[in-house]
Amino acid sequence: MLTTNELKSILSNLTLSEKVGMLHGDGIFETKGIKRLGIPDLVTSDGPRGVRREYIRGTWQDREWSDDSVTYFPANTALAATWNHELAFEFGDALGAEARSRGKDVILAPGVNLMRSPLCGRNFEYMSEDPALSGAMGCKVVQGIQQNDVAACVNHFAANNQETNRMFVNAIVDKRTLEEMYLPAFRETLVDGNAYSVMAAYNQLNGDFCCESHYLLTDVLKNQWGYNGVVISDWGGVHSTIKAAKAGLDIEMGVTTDFDRYFFADALETAVLEGQLDESILDEKVLGILQLMNQTHMLSGQRQKGKRNTPEHQLLTKKIAEEAIVLLENKEDFYRLRLTSTKKYWLLVKMPLKHMQAVVVAQK
Repeated sequence: MLTTNELKSILSNLTLSEKVGMLHGDGIFETKGIKRLGIPDLVTSDGPRGVRREYIRGTWQDREWSDDSVTYFPANTALAATWNHELAFEFGDALGAEARSRGKDVILAPGVNLMRSPLCGRNFEYMSEDPALSGAMGCKVVQGIQQNDVAACVNHFAANNQETNRMFVNAIVDKRTLEEMYLPAFRETLVDGNAYSVMAAYNQLNGDFCCESHYLLTDVLKNQWGYNGVVISDWGGVHSTIKAAKAGLDIEMGVTTDFDRYFFADALETAVLEGQLDESILDEKVLGILQLMNQTHMLSGQRQKGKRNTPEHQLLTKKIAEEAIVLLENKEDFYRLRLTSTKKYWLLVKMPLKHMQAVVVAQK
């Protein structure tokens, strides 16, 4: 591990262009390293259910490899349904080992947004409707991931809870609701779990896009919580250069291949050269990235090799799936069930909202 002074020494040798190259995607899932100083590319990957397939750098073209299979884990929702903290740690450990085996530095997991709508297309990435459960389980997942020299990236910060217009919707949330419902799981996962990175969400929060929300990324995340990890944008979630940079965003990632035209690419360098943005703001961001690389032993090169799709990981997947099942007995017709004439199981017709976590009901 390098000292802070050694990291600052590396930073002092970087040119402005090199700093900018570390702050935006230079491929769909990676940023640009600086070979002359021994700084590697920062390579990320989805996700909460297993490491994503490999693409040819700078494109969405599948490499079509056949020798890099990984374990397909249950959804985070199933994991949370186990209420098993030890199992959450084991899951994170397995996910981190598989990411490391595939050469990843950051795995985009876990997701701890609250489930607020059954129509949200990202619900499978999230834990539950309960901020306490989501935070406790997410914290353990992070700790498991990061013992494999892989950074967890907790997502999507924050209030990214619906599918319709999910990239632009303006979530209007009062301060009390934010602090009691939407933010606690992030605080526990990021601060108590010591996650090395966090992903800012697509949506707006009270009029500002999350990727350029000073309130969210600086006032809450850095000042109130004391968080000093790397803030990465959701892919395509950035809409400005100066505002996002000043708000506290560190890395811009996107889904298009015109990497030099990203807001944190040529436009960011121009903003510094024209005096619209102080270079010290970039220095702070780059130093944070170097610290993440230091924490995951990327700069020393002495990293764990990882492992993937092992019998142990396959058995863990089975165990999570088994413990995720919730079985209820319908005593005294409490759940108001009706047996259909064409099915051999009870069809759930109506049940109290507080019991909606049930997924299987036993027939008498």
